[in-house]
Amino acid sequence: MVDDEQQRQTASVEDRRDPLGNHFGSLRRRLSEAHGPDAIAEQHYLMGVAYGRVGRYDEAKAALATASDSVRYRFPAAALLGRIYRDEGNAVDAINWFERAAAVTAPTPDEGWTLLYHLGTSLDGRDEWARALAVFLELQRTAGIYRDVEQRVARLTTTLLGG
Repeated sequence: MVDDEQQRQTASVEDRRDPLGNHFGSLRRRLSEAHGPDAIAEQHYLMGVAYGRVGRYDEAKAALATASDSVRYRFPAAALLGRIYRDEGNAVDAINWFERAAAVTAPTPDEGWTLLYHLGTSLDGRDEWARALAVFLELQRTAGIYRDVEQRVARLTTTLLGG
């Protein structure tokens, strides 16, 4: 009984000193209680999101990469990794992760369109105009009028045709 009370008091002090550490400890406990690859992937995904929210991007990237091994979490984890790498200015890795996310079905059409838009703009930013045009044409075909896709298609077509 005394040991339990001491543990609660110690945990309470630790919670105040490192609330993020406590959050991850809770996630780890839930992970150890859960069974199956999707449960483990879910926990890595949640840890990756939490790490990203507090600016711990290296930890976020590691957790999200692990989560992306699960088919169920591949889209959200890879899409978020793409955005993290894009925001860091690493277009090559951003494109790689956006493409991984695009290889599976998006949870909603809007999430799929947003992903394709990010992929297309990342490709365009690296002067990979033919690939960017292909992505924007697919986006235009499936989404119709979407953001500035029509203008991007026109510009990229003109650029590629030498006009």
